[in-house]
Amino acid sequence: MAAFAPERFSQFVFDFDGVLFDSARECFVLAARAASGPDWKDKFSSADFRGLEYAFLKSRYHVGPPWQFALLLKLLLENRVPQRTEDFLLIAERERGIWESFTEAYFAERKELSKNPTEWLNSFGMHKGPLEFFRSAMERGQARVLSTRNEESILRLLRELARIPVKDEILFPRAGAKEKWELLLEHCGDLDPAQVLFLDDYVAHLLPALDRGFGAHLAAWGYLSPFDKEIAARKGLPVLE
Repeated sequence: MAAFAPERFSQFVFDFDGVLFDSARECFVLAARAASGPDWKDKFSSADFRGLEYAFLKSRYHVGPPWQFALLLKLLLENRVPQRTEDFLLIAERERGIWESFTEAYFAERKELSKNPTEWLNSFGMHKGPLEFFRSAMERGQARVLSTRNEESILRLLRELARIPVKDEILFPRAGAKEKWELLLEHCGDLDPAQVLFLDDYVAHLLPALDRGFGAHLAAWGYLSPFDKEIAARKGLPVLE
């Protein structure tokens, strides 16, 4: 466990899902709804996803961008989900052309579900300690969010569920088209990367940022694989409990 020294940093960049909020159940609901829709049900042979929720939640750690939820559902149906995220990502890279447009259907389902705020907000849990740290950093003008989640959803969850009065400008552009390390380089201005704490629960996002000098830390309360702490120790990536 890393000794956390926040005074070393002048900017704090937070991933969202898994770091500030527990959103795995929402991810399952949206992915299953999108996969059952008219544009995607043929790829899933009109499968019934209701029995997959527990396995989906346990395998959530594999997924970065939302289109990979479709791949995860497909692998779960076929009982061939690998244990290691690097193996999942090899499949994802090979099949990216099949699944990448799933992101649009996924976001459309989120927009539809969020029209019922009670049902939507009840699908989330909050990580209260990290949210309080985020709030205090935001009040000092030091907090930003870097996520693959769509911007409207992030702002609504922070404002309506966490009751944190965030402004739009705390958001980086949505990750997906560009890697997170690229966005960090583009949008941290003249700051020395070592002054930027980047907190995420996805090793594949953190290691390239660490290699470029950012203060990358692995959020141990997030969606970690059984191997992530071992990888972090091997790569010199601090783990924040």
